[in-house]
Amino acid sequence: MSNIDLIIEERSRDIGDFLVGRLLPFRKKRMVGPFIFIDHMGPTKLGSEQIIKSGAVNWMVAGKGVTHTERKPSALRNKNKFIAHGYQIWVALPKKFEDCEPEFHHFDVEQLPKWREGSATFKLIAGEGYGKKSPVPVKSELFMIEIKTEKQFELNTKNNLQVEIGICIVEGEIEACGTSIKKGNMMVSKVENTCNVTIKPKTHLLLFGGKPYEEERFIYWNFVSSDKNKLEKAKIDWKNNAFLKVPGDTTYVKMPEY
Repeated sequence: MSNIDLIIEERSRDIGDFLVGRLLPFRKKRMVGPFIFIDHMGPTKLGSEQIIKSGAVNWMVAGKGVTHTERKPSALRNKNKFIAHGYQIWVALPKKFEDCEPEFHHFDVEQLPKWREGSATFKLIAGEGYGKKSPVPVKSELFMIEIKTEKQFELNTKNNLQVEIGICIVEGEIEACGTSIKKGNMMVSKVENTCNVTIKPKTHLLLFGGKPYEEERFIYWNFVSSDKNKLEKAKIDWKNNAFLKVPGDTTYVKMPEY
């Protein structure tokens, strides 16, 4: 019997400047552990990209509500072309932290745990796994790990990662329980019986997951909550332009009507 619970293919979503590949939420799987939203954007050519060194982590906690803006620094506002390629990943907060104060944390790649097993390199972005802990301050039991292989590698997650496990294939291919899964797809493994995964050469993966919440989470546009009333209030506040403004920025993004 297969140990694969679900294979999710990217579905195209138009979000304005990008055509993205939506992985979560999915009609048959709304969340993987505390992870509630994953979009894959690019690769696409842009005039510039934000200043963040490769492999660094920006970790934002929205809590009771936060607004932010992303702008190109003046030094990069030229005719040079850059490739934008990445993932937008949201982690739902535990119920007791849903109204916490917003936070922002930055970690350079040198601060994150990295190790090598055979032909594979591992980097623990957030949470705990493989006996290691990331300095990124998370508020729930989760993990996010990046894996890159040079040659074929046998990945064993048993006793190394706990509860629900999602595997996102950024580049390359994996084989699990006799099934081949290529880039642009995500595999969600069964909690109680995770099979070994063969990672093909020159493959790039993101492993993520953790302990699911007991309460359901609801999502509308950029708002996530376990309480539908709070979700409705956030929608009204945004329509009324009642959120705090970003200093020095007067732009406003209209909330879509689904």
